[in-house]
Amino acid sequence: MILLRRTRKLKIRNYRTTRKSISLALTPKPLFSIKTPKYQSYRWYSTLEQDILNDEKESIEYYRTAAEDGDAESQYQLALIYDKGEGVPQDKEVAKQWYLKAADQGHTESEYMVGSIYLNGGFDDQIDYRAAYEWFKKAAAKDHSEAQVNLGFLYLNGSGIERNMIQAKRWIKRAMDLDNEYALGMMAEIYEMEGDIQKAIELHKKSAENGNSLSQYHLGQKYIYGNGVSMDIEKGMQYMNTAALTGSSEAQFFLGNHFENIGDLTEAEQWYKKSAGNNHAKAMLNLGLSYYVKGRGVKHDEKEGVTLIRKAAERGDPRAQIVLADFYFTGKGVSRKNEVLARQWYSLAADQGELVALENYGMFLLRGIGGEINIGKAKEVLEKAAEQGSDKAEKNLKLIGDGVVSKDGIEKTRWIQFLHQQADKGDPETQRMLGMMYIRGDEVPQNHSRARQLFISAAENGDLQGQMFLGVMLGQGKGGSVDLKGSKYWLRKASNGGSVEAKETMKKLGWD
Repeated sequence: MILLRRTRKLKIRNYRTTRKSISLALTPKPLFSIKTPKYQSYRWYSTLEQDILNDEKESIEYYRTAAEDGDAESQYQLALIYDKGEGVPQDKEVAKQWYLKAADQGHTESEYMVGSIYLNGGFDDQIDYRAAYEWFKKAAAKDHSEAQVNLGFLYLNGSGIERNMIQAKRWIKRAMDLDNEYALGMMAEIYEMEGDIQKAIELHKKSAENGNSLSQYHLGQKYIYGNGVSMDIEKGMQYMNTAALTGSSEAQFFLGNHFENIGDLTEAEQWYKKSAGNNHAKAMLNLGLSYYVKGRGVKHDEKEGVTLIRKAAERGDPRAQIVLADFYFTGKGVSRKNEVLARQWYSLAADQGELVALENYGMFLLRGIGGEINIGKAKEVLEKAAEQGSDKAEKNLKLIGDGVVSKDGIEKTRWIQFLHQQADKGDPETQRMLGMMYIRGDEVPQNHSRARQLFISAAENGDLQGQMFLGVMLGQGKGGSVDLKGSKYWLRKASNGGSVEAKETMKKLGWD
């Protein structure tokens, strides 16, 4: 479900003169005096003849003085000035503070703006649905239609408030009664959720004709995939392009993904940039991975890639949270390895039910990585992973059931025995894990020859990382003789299977 995150295109007042015949002598000489409250001077200027001010900077100072004296409308206008950079250097942080001051005094438009900022993660780079809900509720009660639409969808998604379809419909209907351009499309989404596809399409078409990019995006999807209408890819792409050009981050992301899939990485990058610029988390992740990983169609910029991935993670994208956790666990892409942060990011992704995160977070809890051992919580997390068919989770649950793991941690001798048993049964992941332990001398004596044999077994059983590690060992002659032919074979197999590390290794060796 797509929440309305668009802020209204509000125009600040026009300070420049449009009536040349007005004499400057008409400008009142006393600006603010002890006898006349500053906010009254602001009111005087805004209601008499706004065009009389030739000096934009002077007029901004009138707003500033009145805003500092506590006038809510002046605070709002000053916030807009800084938000848009009109007559002053653009400063979003200053704008936010003035919006807050005005909102605290009950200024309706400012209440909506503060809600939008919270919804977009504009305060401390953290989305706060509950705070957004509280501010939208205030503005919605005073018939602010866009606040009503956002409030409706917070109810619909259960974001910041318990999910309530009745309340969602109520607020969106009120926005429709106020002729809000987005409400019609949002109501269409509700009909679709309720299974009335034809009614949804009918409303989406009306909304799309009015220029609603969200409805254009949804119609694009329906025609492309033949959902409720006869499949018409050309018509669907027309809708999708129109939606993307008019600012739909979802449509922009769709086009980025489309062009990436057909191999046009340059075009994909442009659409991902547009979508990421509109705070689309998945676009941030895809673009970040493109920057981070060499050979993805954009200039390699590891720092920018990690920054975008982090932003996507902070906006709640579970895949980005897993990638960031991996960075902290391995020390790649970040200044240093940090198991505590890795555990925190896996935990956040696990809360969203992501299988890889459930598996990894369960292991962290089981082994006390990045924090204390918590067998009870580990069992709870691993059971959720097992419900999704995870063999890894099943193995770890067996460790708990067999008493290999207790509240005091893993009994190492029994654990090593367990790993060897699993490897002998042909489990490729355990074979690869044991191989790495023998390479490093971790809990077992260092033995490159034994590691090589384990990697051979893992590689032959289809483990991508095992294939990559084997390729490297064969090329370096570790644990046996150098075998460049075998090295090239296994690295290529891993690369074709999707191993980025194998692909980069082959590129360095000139085998790509």
